[in-house]
Amino acid sequence: MSRRFTFLGIAVLMLFWTAGSLLVGNFIIPPPWRVLSDSVLLLAELHTWQQIALTLARVAAGFLLAFFSGLLVGLFSGSSGPAKAFFKPIILLLQGIPPLLWAIPLILVFGVGHLSPVLV
Repeated sequence: MSRRFTFLGIAVLMLFWTAGSLLVGNFIIPPPWRVLSDSVLLLAELHTWQQIALTLARVAAGFLLAFFSGLLVGLFSGSSGPAKAFFKPIILLLQGIPPLLWAIPLILVFGVGHLSPVLV
């Protein structure tokens, strides 16, 4: 029963997508079949897979940087009351800022190279 609703949801999504494409034009909202064919063509190119590998490497570097810096701050804060009091407002501030808001200032400061995506 739920599988039927899944297919119905996909069909409604495709219907709205196609209708939007017809209403506003292919340039603003490309039709689903064009997106699918262009995606297949892009995935057939070596350059696409190189960019995917580079993105995954940046994700891994950012995750490792966050993990080890968080581990060090956590261990230091857990073993020292004054360190915990010092880091608490900084951590709360950093947790409250969405990652997307970090992207633009970091790109302006460090450029669009490898460092900005890793830091974000």
